[in-house]
Amino acid sequence: TLDDFCDAASETREWVIPLFLERGERMLLVAGEGIGKGVLLRQLAVAAGQGINPFTLRKHQPPVRTLLVDLENPAAIIRRTVERMLLAAYRDAADTYDPGRVSIWHEPAGVDLRSPVDFARFDSVLAHTRPDLVCLGPLYKAFRKQRGESDEDAAQDMTSRFDDLRARHGFALVLEHHAPKGGGGSRELVPFGSSVWQRWPEFGPALSPHPKNRDRQRLLWTDWRGPRDTRPWPTELAWGPTWPWTFTWEHGMPDVGDQLAGF
Repeated sequence: TLDDFCDAASETREWVIPLFLERGERMLLVAGEGIGKGVLLRQLAVAAGQGINPFTLRKHQPPVRTLLVDLENPAAIIRRTVERMLLAAYRDAADTYDPGRVSIWHEPAGVDLRSPVDFARFDSVLAHTRPDLVCLGPLYKAFRKQRGESDEDAAQDMTSRFDDLRARHGFALVLEHHAPKGGGGSRELVPFGSSVWQRWPEFGPALSPHPKNRDRQRLLWTDWRGPRDTRPWPTELAWGPTWPWTFTWEHGMPDVGDQLAGF
C-alpha cells in the first residue's frame, strides 16, 4: 500500500552533495559552447570527492566517491584545470584528503554507450570505481544515432541505459549538454536534440552569460525545466581565485550544516 511505501522509507536523506543532490537523482546541465560547463563538472567531481561542497566551497560534507567521464577534452587541458582544483581541495581538506576517491574515465574520441562493447566497458568502470556521483560530458559524444533512426528513439534508448546503470550502481548523475543554435542572435537554453532529454531529469539548470559581464567570467544560473524537488540553487557563478567557479544566491548562501544526517 502507499502507507507501507512511505513507512519503509528512511527518515534520513542520502545526500551526495548536501542540500543539492541526492543519490539516484539526474541533472542535465545545458549551456552554449565554451562557457565553462565542462570545468564545472570537474569541480563537482573533485570537490565532492574530498568532502567539500562544490557550491558553497566549504568543508561540511563527508567525502563521496566520484567519477569524471570526459569524452571530449585533450588530456593537457584537463590536467591544467584539475591541478588547480586538487591544490584547492588539499588546502581546504588536508586532514582527510584521499586521491583514491576521485577517478576519471578519459575517452576524448567519445564512446557509443548504445554499443555492447562500450556499454560493457562503462559498466566495468562503474563496478571498479563504485562512484556515488558520476559527472559525464558532453552528452552528444556518449552515444551515436543509427542510420534512419529518429532522435526520439535514440534518446529513449540512451536514457533507459543511463537509468539501468544508475539503478544498479546507485549513483547520482550529472550530464552536460549543448543548447541548440539560435537565429537572430537569440538562443533557447534547452537540451539539443530529442524532447526526451527535456522530460527525463530531475533538475535542468542552464548557464548563460551575465548581461552586465559578457566576457563569460560571470554567468547566470537559471532552469530550463521545472525541478522535481525544491533545492536552493544559486543564481550566479563567477570565475574564482582558487576554485574555478564561485556561486552566489539571491538571499545569501544556504546553511548546509543540518543536512548531513543522510550519510
